[in-house]
Amino acid sequence: MPQPLRCLLLVLLYLKPSASDEVPISNGVFVRDDDNHFCVEFAEDGTFYLSTRPFRFTRGTFQAANGQLVCTDGKKTITFSTRDGNLIDQIGKTWKPREQILAGLERDCSEFVIVVLNDDTLEPVTSFQYMAEIQTDKGSRSLLTARPTTVESPDGTFRIMVPRSCLLQLDISGPDVVNGFGAFKSIEIKSSDTTRRAEVTVGVGNRVAGVVVDAETGEPVPGAVVAPMRFLSPIMAPDWEKEVTTNTQGEFVLYGVDTSMGIHAEHDAYFDATVEDLDQLDLQNVTVELRKGPSLRGLVLNLDGSPIAGAVVSDRSGKKARSGQDGVFELASPRPLSSNKYSLEIECDGYQTQRESVSAVETTPLRFVLKPLPVLRGIVRTESGAAPEEFDIAVGIGSEPQRFECQSQTVRGESAFEIKVPVDADDREQRFWIGIRAKGFAFWETEMPRWETVQSLEVTLKSGHIVTGRVTNHDRFKDPIQIHIVPQLRYLSRRPRASDVTMRQNMSRMSVALDDHGEFHFSHVAPGRYLLAISGTTVSPFSTVLDVAENDCNAGDFSLRGTGSITGIVWDEPKSSKDAAEDGDQLPSRQAFAEGTLHFTDTAGNDDHDLFPHLAPRSFQTDERGRFRIDNVPVGQVVIGLPKTILADIVSADRLIVSIVENENTEAEFFSPALRERVNCQIVVGDGTPEDRETGFGPEPTPDPGGLESYGPRFAVSLELAEDNKGSIPEQTRIELTTSEQFSISDVSPGDYELVISDTLTNRRYPAEYFRKRIQIAEDPVDVRIPLGAGSVAGVIRIPKDSQHDLCVIAVGQKTGQLRVAGCSEDGRFCLRYLDQDVFDIYARSPAGWCQLPRTTVSNNHQDLGAFDLHPGATLRFQISPKLSYDKNVSVVAVHESGAISERLSGNDLVYGPTEFQNLWPGNWDVILYRGKTELFRKAVSLEARGISNVDLRN
Repeated sequence: MPQPLRCLLLVLLYLKPSASDEVPISNGVFVRDDDNHFCVEFAEDGTFYLSTRPFRFTRGTFQAANGQLVCTDGKKTITFSTRDGNLIDQIGKTWKPREQILAGLERDCSEFVIVVLNDDTLEPVTSFQYMAEIQTDKGSRSLLTARPTTVESPDGTFRIMVPRSCLLQLDISGPDVVNGFGAFKSIEIKSSDTTRRAEVTVGVGNRVAGVVVDAETGEPVPGAVVAPMRFLSPIMAPDWEKEVTTNTQGEFVLYGVDTSMGIHAEHDAYFDATVEDLDQLDLQNVTVELRKGPSLRGLVLNLDGSPIAGAVVSDRSGKKARSGQDGVFELASPRPLSSNKYSLEIECDGYQTQRESVSAVETTPLRFVLKPLPVLRGIVRTESGAAPEEFDIAVGIGSEPQRFECQSQTVRGESAFEIKVPVDADDREQRFWIGIRAKGFAFWETEMPRWETVQSLEVTLKSGHIVTGRVTNHDRFKDPIQIHIVPQLRYLSRRPRASDVTMRQNMSRMSVALDDHGEFHFSHVAPGRYLLAISGTTVSPFSTVLDVAENDCNAGDFSLRGTGSITGIVWDEPKSSKDAAEDGDQLPSRQAFAEGTLHFTDTAGNDDHDLFPHLAPRSFQTDERGRFRIDNVPVGQVVIGLPKTILADIVSADRLIVSIVENENTEAEFFSPALRERVNCQIVVGDGTPEDRETGFGPEPTPDPGGLESYGPRFAVSLELAEDNKGSIPEQTRIELTTSEQFSISDVSPGDYELVISDTLTNRRYPAEYFRKRIQIAEDPVDVRIPLGAGSVAGVIRIPKDSQHDLCVIAVGQKTGQLRVAGCSEDGRFCLRYLDQDVFDIYARSPAGWCQLPRTTVSNNHQDLGAFDLHPGATLRFQISPKLSYDKNVSVVAVHESGAISERLSGNDLVYGPTEFQNLWPGNWDVILYRGKTELFRKAVSLEARGISNVDLRN
């Protein structure tokens, strides 16, 4: 049996220079060099066990063939070769014998005793298995085992070697142990502990025996699969690890059953059934009734009428049937979509997937005719006319197909190819994309308007262009610097998400290392627009747009910034006054071994981590005293968060925005007693009287739940760090105006900030600030008075039918310059709140048009202006540099001579959306280009009614 970590398995692996196909290997465990959660164990009986993540493993068989170890679990195959006593897998990763890894890990380890008890009786659990993971503030690792360790102990104890201080995560399983959420245990082990011992309790289930029968006939159902139910947050699900199959008499015996959760049974010919409450039943004589539904029978045919064997017909809910050699299928008891309606999916390799909605009973024959996938044939040659040694080809529907939506293959030693186009019977997109990649040549791609018309394709691969560049201050950084280029998305039918990495981007991305002179060199680059990213361990990520035309390209010189660090403490969350009283007002403690995550933001290299892995979120963990440190953090603002579970299926996080300065450390604390109620705010409407609050608020909320005005005002409260200023602040907080009109912001470190109070009910493109003030926070709390006007204006904008409801009303004070923006409900109602005493120019604008409301004098009162119609307006189109359009800190704003701001376009609006403002009212406008708060360019333009004006903002 496996012993504690200090008792090592002997690994016998010998390399022979002979030409023998045999790879001598005895039982042993190997660990992947770059990630110790990847473990593989080879047993003497020819079985292998593979662990690729905490608490999960697979098993299969292995054999020696052609000087390699070939492992398969029946679905996937992994191949290992041997080199210098190590294993090398098929993607080039090195796996070392376990004792080599443990030699360096056990120096700081000592023995720890764990006792496993029944959570009901507190009696020892004498037989079980466990897998474990060790977490410290330096990272996490497994116990370097590929499968669970078995324990047979009369007193329920086992011993393992762990560091003096760590969080030990256990997954305990066994024949009688209830699997699921309750089987995962966490043990905090601190260096100050006087005893190296802990007790954990697990659920011990019951033995349940019974029979599965047909609900109508009462006859036993052999071959039914029965399993206990278990809780896996956030759902209940069958525990297939404990599944059994009924015998010829329909009988079954299950162990480790939580009777409060029940058992589950299913059979191909029946609907699934779950017996939820077993406590009221005889556990040794449980009857599970399975009910039959209608059977759907039919044929799957080719276009010529011949049968298709092996087609899979499913109800899209888990029930499947396969057609036989005669094309006949029978789908027993499919789940209906409605009373007698079924949604079926028919799939078969080489054919277009077909989806049908049918109404049928057992006697109704079905007939499905599948169309074969179209085949694209072609020839690939180099400029000399020769065939490339090897090339990869991919085909997908649309201009930017995702990787999983494409068909791909590798062709070796030939110029001809034949590949199926992965169209779907439901596809409405006619265009399709083809990409070809070959070593030593530029990436080749094209789009075809209709795949039906393409019979063959002739491709000539070209050498491509050279892209060079230089990092001028490379000698400041000791660690290697990588340069990446990835094609920019050229078209999507929607705005892209961060997870959109298309096959085109995946096939043509390129990476090179910076040389000793600070220069980089890409060869074989196809013409196009690329995202160029520079990264390194000690470098703040940098991204820009690179245009490659028909010649070689110099990307230019770049100067990079270094990184900073974050140190901090995580305290326990503040208790309610009631809980604090019950606990005797005990001082708050710190969270030992709390897990957190660091996320990149737009100012710190952006968060396109699917495009650039160096921008992926980074995890960190506190030590036993609640302290943490994160090194090599990019300059700018990052977000650190502590995930927390609110309910079983709802996960949230407490987040801090942290500003990083190069070569400096920023301190950040969660729930610090010293940082509570750091900024105390008092909202004062007018003179602070109830009458002023009522007029500033406007009319009472309407009962229409579909309108924005059915809600009271909502504020977004945020602190913005001054530029190049260290500090940490909580992420944006949303509050609702209360009768006390007071609130506080905690967890704010010393620094210079701007406090911003905004309305959250308007469109995100419109600035809708109520209040902005610069404040300096030192060691003492800061009190801020937030004065708001006591006037309000309401009305209705008549919105044309079938038009977008993205409508805002904008008011500008003639004397004070006060700018207020209000969103509108679905029927066009609006309310401009908290207006100062002034004369206001008021405009309404939406994609459907604009209108000017009467100039209104406001004096601590509420006014209803009535109803107004929209009219078509002018269009203002602008152009900016492609490099600036990719910069997510860049924005464009159009400001009317009255001071009214049309809207703000930034980020993906500039890259993928229309670069224009529509339906502006006539007059003089300034078009302003910003990077952050810095104005880069401004141009004046005069607009006429329904006219179109162009503005060039490139410089």
